[in-house]
Amino acid sequence: MSDTPDADGFYKTNGINLASYRPNGNNSMSIKQTNNGGQAASIATQTNNLASGHRYQLSFSTKYPTASKSLLMKFRIVTPNNFTNSSDPGLSANIDGKDVSYNSPWMSPSDGNHTMDFTSTSDDSYFIEFRTSGTGSLDFNGINFIDVTPAGIPSINNISEGQNAISGKVSQSDTSTGGRTILKGDTVNVYQTNDQGQNILVGRTVVDENNNWSLPLDNSAVLNQQYTAIVTNNSSGQKSAASNSIVQYNPAIHQQTYKQNLQDEHDKIVNDIANDPTLTTEEKAKQTGDAGQALTNGQAEIDKGTTADQIDSAYNQGKTNIDASHVPGT
Repeated sequence: MSDTPDADGFYKTNGINLASYRPNGNNSMSIKQTNNGGQAASIATQTNNLASGHRYQLSFSTKYPTASKSLLMKFRIVTPNNFTNSSDPGLSANIDGKDVSYNSPWMSPSDGNHTMDFTSTSDDSYFIEFRTSGTGSLDFNGINFIDVTPAGIPSINNISEGQNAISGKVSQSDTSTGGRTILKGDTVNVYQTNDQGQNILVGRTVVDENNNWSLPLDNSAVLNQQYTAIVTNNSSGQKSAASNSIVQYNPAIHQQTYKQNLQDEHDKIVNDIANDPTLTTEEKAKQTGDAGQALTNGQAEIDKGTTADQIDSAYNQGKTNIDASHVPGT
């Protein structure tokens, strides 16, 4: 490039009078090119080190300053080691959904805003090369480069009441663009829905090397409570859609409570039998045995229950049978 600009502020390429470039400030530049036998010219910008599997986006706007749109363009995205290797086409890239890679046809961009997306396949930096061909001028404005890597897609493992931790998995969200398969390091925010329907942050954790996550709870999970997990990619700030899970009924918790209630009922009835003056010693012994058998049978039926209705029904029947064991004498 020339050391000083011309009268219009353009810096010319050295050696051949082919293309010139004018920095306009505010993340903008203008390109002006003469055909010169159909040769192509280029200018490149180097990124910082990127992350393999991450998705990046170059946004900009273009405008042809005249009615002529004969200046054409395409892009090449390569690592520094391959920049001078013209046979290396670089990464696949799309502008507005159209392939604009090195081996693709030249394009005439419409006036307006554009985004170019590509997925890095290296942890190295890259040169993004703007290539132009033809004759004319083209203005670039609002040039910006950001990480747009999507967050992983969260799922929550089944939650039962009484659990002291919740866990889940995060899956790849960008399979079509060759993105990340390891989601390690993404942040998982876990929320609990209160009675007013508001999501209250319970805690946050990170995805491990196996794409799993786990979060201990300060308070045990309560039946019908809703938990929500949202994943954030820390590099891009992109967030996932929410994954919800409702706390399910845990038979074991209620079985233990109902079995203890039956035990208490049994102890009361046995005490009533022992203190019933209308019963003989033999009658007391038989009725005490009947109460014990009713307790054993009732608790066994409670253990068989898997739903609230089944466990409640088994308890009520067991209580009825225990109560029926005491038959006062005459």
